[in-house]
Amino acid sequence: MRSFAILAAAAGAPLVAGLNYALPKQLMALESDCYYPASYEVRDFANWKPAAGNDNATTLDFTFVDAGAGITTPCHLNATSKSLTPANSTLAKRWACDDGRVSFIWQKEQLWMIEKVCPDQQTSPIFEASGSVDPAPQCVDTDCSFPLGDGQECKQAGPMPANFTSLQPSPL
Repeated sequence: MRSFAILAAAAGAPLVAGLNYALPKQLMALESDCYYPASYEVRDFANWKPAAGNDNATTLDFTFVDAGAGITTPCHLNATSKSLTPANSTLAKRWACDDGRVSFIWQKEQLWMIEKVCPDQQTSPIFEASGSVDPAPQCVDTDCSFPLGDGQECKQAGPMPANFTSLQPSPL
């Protein structure tokens, strides 16, 4: 969305056509052309959950695509992943994708995608667009012959399109 046709918002914050969130004044004041993410896809979603008594960590693998921003990046969560969220924080754990503009939260079987907005601009604070998808994968039980042992392997058939629905300053 590089359109800057501004509509009046009921809350007083300006909306840009095609977006599901209002733009804060700090971003509207930018003189340069800035991409405001509207939609994305999650592709090749797969996760594995350990069975009771199995001490292996949950794994998650997928590809994030924001065609408008030209971003296609793998995202992973496994035993060696390091959370971006500070230790002792009350915030949900956030995980990095391979492209540093994108991160995610995996919580209660819901996937929240987060993308930095105007990453080349010197804004303070840094703003991020976010939105969620609810995967509905097909799952099969795994046993000790599976590399991670007893658990459940789940895969999503087809891509999951979604919209960014919020634009907020980064809490990190």
